Amino acid sequence: MTAVFNDAVTEKHITDQRVPALPRERARQADPARVDRMTRHVNRQLTEHGFPAAWPSTSSIRQSDSQ
Repeated sequence: MTAVFNDAVTEKHITDQRVPALPRERARQADPARVDRMTRHVNRQLTEHGFPAAWPSTSSIRQSDSQ
């Protein structure tokens, strides 16, 4: 009985550690050009409706990182 419980707790712990890593892994695989296009599109829609842009374009982020 204890072994079954320990195995279940261990499995849950491994899963809990893995789940937060999934978005980071997907972000590493993202196509930067596509992300930039989507960001520009969302920001354009926001500004057309009177809201401030949500994010800077990824190209401006890359430029500021390289300085």
